[in-house]
Amino acid sequence: ARSNGSSAFVGHALWLDGLDVHVPMAGDFDGDGVDDIGGLRSDNALFGTARVALSDRTEFGAPGDWAGGVPFDANTDVLVADFTGTGPDDVGLVAAGGALWVLPSGGTSFEWDIQNGVWQRRIRSSGQVCRPGNFNRDLNADIATFVSGGNDGDVKVSLTGGHASRLAVDLSQFGFGNMT
Repeated sequence: ARSNGSSAFVGHALWLDGLDVHVPMAGDFDGDGVDDIGGLRSDNALFGTARVALSDRTEFGAPGDWAGGVPFDANTDVLVADFTGTGPDDVGLVAAGGALWVLPSGGTSFEWDIQNGVWQRRIRSSGQVCRPGNFNRDLNADIATFVSGGNDGDVKVSLTGGHASRLAVDLSQFGFGNMT
């Protein structure tokens, strides 16, 4: 349903029949200012294919394969944000073991290979939640890791430099809890 900018959504129409993904996602993957849809389709127990269907503002086009050999399983968190600062949204994959892979968007595909895709070896531990956001106004999305659930727990932020994540920053000095 489309929002009318107030408290209601207008209409409920079919924009695409058959995305064929197991983990859905939405973001501006081609950088045109309009969000598209996509997702990850499982090819086997450890790897899958990233698929995207671009929006023309009235419907989604035919879905296409944007990257193969993508590491994910049922425990992988999918983060959509512009980690590279180039305009289109990229896809971040946080594995259950804590590794972060990033699939940079080139506007027509994800420019990805498994050898160069790991941006951080351990961005979280079991039970922790990661969410993207631009926390330092540098045009690159960063990642906040909620250590103890987020209500009154600790938060660590990993700042990106547009190509590889820096080490987690301790924000305890800014009132975000005990970071030890």
